Amino acid sequence: MPWRRGYLFYGSPGTGKSGLIRVLASELGLDIATLDVGRATLTDDALREAMMSAPKRSLIAIEDMDAVFSQREAGDLRGGISFSGLLNAIDGVGAQEGRALVMTTNHLDRLDPALIRPGRADLHVEMGLIGAGTARRLFERFFPGEIALALAFERVIGQERLSPAVVQGWLLAHRDDPGVAARAEALAPVSVRVATAAE
Repeated sequence: MPWRRGYLFYGSPGTGKSGLIRVLASELGLDIATLDVGRATLTDDALREAMMSAPKRSLIAIEDMDAVFSQREAGDLRGGISFSGLLNAIDGVGAQEGRALVMTTNHLDRLDPALIRPGRADLHVEMGLIGAGTARRLFERFFPGEIALALAFERVIGQERLSPAVVQGWLLAHRDDPGVAARAEALAPVSVRVATAAE
């Protein structure tokens, strides 16, 4: 029986969907073939050809699917491809066997159920915001051995839920000064910043 596998990574911007594609491809020793299905010049035939001609050991990535097709409307075309053309390219008669497809979206609720049903997207993976504990572990990776500062960073984050990209960006911006990084002024809620300043 020939096989195809489809994955859907969804969640807020900055939660690591694109990064997970790179890690997955690296771990499996696959090349990444990225398709921009929102390009206005792309036709149904060209999409089908691109899917069929992707290298054998590749992971086909279609990112930000919600920006291209949302809930289907009669005659609605975004870009140069039709909704049925996209579905046929993913799993129609001519679809390539022995390949993995990953789609990403920031808004799962905007995708048509026909696009993300089993057979097209067999596994749905939510990429969520992170809490203080995970933010502390990121701090520890940036600043090994700075346990007290890592715990202070965790306290400042408190109940906030942040995208991993925001936390990583903050830590990168202050990678030369763990003390400033631990204060996390731009990340902490206003009430925590006021309380910390008063101490």
